[in-house]
Amino acid sequence: MNRKWKDIAIIGLFPVLLLFCALPTLPVVASAGEEETVRVIREFFEKFSRRDQEGMIDQLLELFTPDALYVIPTGTYQGKEKIRERLATLVETRRDSRYTMTKILVQGSDAATEYVSEFTDRKTGKYVRYSGVGLWQIEGGKIRSVKWYLDTNTIQKQLQ
Repeated sequence: MNRKWKDIAIIGLFPVLLLFCALPTLPVVASAGEEETVRVIREFFEKFSRRDQEGMIDQLLELFTPDALYVIPTGTYQGKEKIRERLATLVETRRDSRYTMTKILVQGSDAATEYVSEFTDRKTGKYVRYSGVGLWQIEGGKIRSVKWYLDTNTIQKQLQ
C-alpha cells in the first residue's frame, strides 16, 4: 500500500477511534445494587423450593417490604399478610414444589427472571410442570414487587 492510502486509512479511522474511546464503558462486573438484586431473588427461589416447608412462609415474608406487591394472573396481593395468605394456599395445595430460576436479567434494582415450576397437586396427585416469567423490583435489599406471568391453561390441562 502506498503512503497516500495509509494516510487516508489512518485519517479515516481517527474519528471512529476517537468516538470509540469517548463511549462509556460497560461494567464487566455487576454493580453492588445489581448484586443485591440477584442475591435477594436467588434467596427467594431457594427458600420457595425447600423440601421442609416448616417455617418457609415466614422466611419468604422476611424478603418482602411491608407493603410489597405480589401479582399473579388470578389476583393481586398487597402487604405481607395478603402475600402470606397466597403463599399458604400454595403450600396447602401443592407438595414437592420446586422453583428453578433458569435466567435472570438485571438492571439496577429491577430484574426479569425466567423460571420452571414443578409440583405435585395434593388433591389429584398429578405432577405439574410449567414455565413462566417474573418481573421484580428490589428496594433496600427487600422485594418491593414481583409480578408473575405464566400460562394458567398449561397448568389446568395437566391437572385434568
